[in-house]
Amino acid sequence: MQTIVLAGWRAGLQKVELANLQRELLHLSLKEAKQNVDQLLDAEEETLPAAPVVLLVPDEVATEFSRRADALGALVGQVNFVGQVNFSAARTPRPRPANPHTGQSQQAA
Repeated sequence: MQTIVLAGWRAGLQKVELANLQRELLHLSLKEAKQNVDQLLDAEEETLPAAPVVLLVPDEVATEFSRRADALGALVGQVNFVGQVNFSAARTPRPRPANPHTGQSQQAA
C-alpha cells in the first residue's frame, strides 16, 4: 500500500470525476468519495487544506490514481518512507501567509 495525499486543488477541478475515480480504483462508497472531495474543497484554491485527504492506495493502482487525479485538477502527493510528501503536480501549493501573531510562516509540517 502507498499513501497518497490529496493536498489541494487547481481551478477547473472536476469534482464529480474525482469522486468517480476514487470509486473506480479504490472501491470507496459514493459517500466516502464525496466526503473526500468535499474535504479537499474546504481549502482555498492552490493551498494546503487544514486536513489534507490521506488515502491508502494499493501499489498496483497508485501511479494510475495519482496521474488521473492530477489530470482532474487535484494537487496530488505521495508520502515516501521518511514521511515527506512529493508532489507530482506541475505547480506545487503556495506557502501559507505568515501568522500575524508570530510572524512565522504557517506551512504544514
